[in-house]
Amino acid sequence: MARKPRLNIPGAFYHVIVRGNDKQRIFFTSNDRFHLFDLIGEGTARFDHRVHAYCLMSNHIHLLIEAGTIPLSKVVQNFAFRYTQHINRTRNRTGHLFQGRFKSFHVDADSYLMELVRYIHLNPVRANLAQTAGSYRWSSHGAYCGKISISWLTTGFVLSMFSERESVARRKYQGFVDQRGANLFVPSYVGGDDKIVGTEIEELPPKRCQSSAIPLSTTADLAQIVESTCKVFGVDSETLRAISRGSAARDARETITFLASKFNAGSMRDIGERLGRHESTVHLAKRQAELRINSDAAFARRVAAIERSLSHRAEQ
Repeated sequence: MARKPRLNIPGAFYHVIVRGNDKQRIFFTSNDRFHLFDLIGEGTARFDHRVHAYCLMSNHIHLLIEAGTIPLSKVVQNFAFRYTQHINRTRNRTGHLFQGRFKSFHVDADSYLMELVRYIHLNPVRANLAQTAGSYRWSSHGAYCGKISISWLTTGFVLSMFSERESVARRKYQGFVDQRGANLFVPSYVGGDDKIVGTEIEELPPKRCQSSAIPLSTTADLAQIVESTCKVFGVDSETLRAISRGSAARDARETITFLASKFNAGSMRDIGERLGRHESTVHLAKRQAELRINSDAAFARRVAAIERSLSHRAEQ
């Protein structure tokens, strides 16, 4: 039976794990790591995505990727194929280097992004390859600490979760990584017990919102949408902008992005500024709201109630 294609949502965050075939080594020299490093960097310009974190281990790699319009499968296949060619050529070998199907897990940016970056950067510590994250050369930890500069790596988004001031953000990030050290959780999808990031998901064609519970919109501004949504979900503006794990704040943000788009109440950038979120996160929240409206009747009813209220207010 053929496998289903993976889900690729532009603006969504994915934890990508690429392993060596039969757990074999994929790096043999420092030059090999530099070569893959360059291939990954080239891909960010060529395939319209961002890399927020990486770690090159001995027999596998971890990447935190913010997807663009080009599917992740093409992104990974490109650098994996070209890197395999490099290894086969330099080591006079043939055949596959990587495991047939890479792993990709959709990450809830609000709840788990900082945890996942820490998890990725502490991989070498847990594997006894380094005593600290800072002593391992082949991860993006040094860039987050400001010790190295990598042109294609995006660190600002995650650092902004610690502070708006870069120097303060770097200091808080460092403390966050050192806080729990090698005893950091291991996500369930890579063999641990804690369910913390998400589930592996398949790639399906984008699905339009078809819920008959959502009426056609008239007009409403962004402030009205935020006010009405916060009232229904019982959150205030401060909670809405906070890096919150609460489901009510998440539901409110998803609803606001969906309704603001439907009412043409502002650009994704405008919505992001109001919610204290990156534009890519706003795109993802809107997509998640659309999916939930089709699968979660209770959520769909609340969204519909807010929209009816806004439509009624606009008609008065």
